[in-house]
Amino acid sequence: MLATSPNYSVLEDFQGHSLNRLLSGLIEVRSFLRLAIAMASALADVHRREIVHLDIKPANTLVNGATGVVKIAGV
Repeated sequence: MLATSPNYSVLEDFQGHSLNRLLSGLIEVRSFLRLAIAMASALADVHRREIVHLDIKPANTLVNGATGVVKIAGV
C-alpha cells in the first residue's frame, strides 16, 4: 500500500488583498495605471515560466496596497 500525502499549497503572506476588494470603490487614474503595470508584469513573469493560467480574474489577483506588489494566485 502506498502512502499518500495531502494536496495543499503554501503561499507567503505578503499582506495583500484580492483585486475584488481594491476595486470596490473609485481609484485614481495614477493608481490605476501603476496597478495595471504591476499586473502586466506579474502575468508576464508567470508566462516567462511557461505557465498558462486559465482563470485570470480579480479574485485571483492579490495586491499589496502599501508596496504595490501584485501576485497572481491560483496557479
